[in-house]
Amino acid sequence: MIHATNCAVIAIDEDGINVPKAENHEIKLKLRRKRANATYQDLWPTGSDDECISQAFASLIAEIIVRYTPGSNEWPERGEMLSEI
Repeated sequence: MIHATNCAVIAIDEDGINVPKAENHEIKLKLRRKRANATYQDLWPTGSDDECISQAFASLIAEIIVRYTPGSNEWPERGEMLSEI
């Protein structure tokens, strides 16, 4: 059994994001406690989110199979498979 509760499903694409602003501690502090006002609609994934999550899950499943199948360390093309995944 693999305990994978702390793995990331998707990465955030930095295109179009002002990274210094996103990492600004003062701005984060000003936003504290505002999540309490969020609605269900604010959290509901969009169609493109859904597509990205589906692709990410398929990749995670493939990686788990290649990494943890008994004997997979001996597969001649295992490194190539992991690099493709």
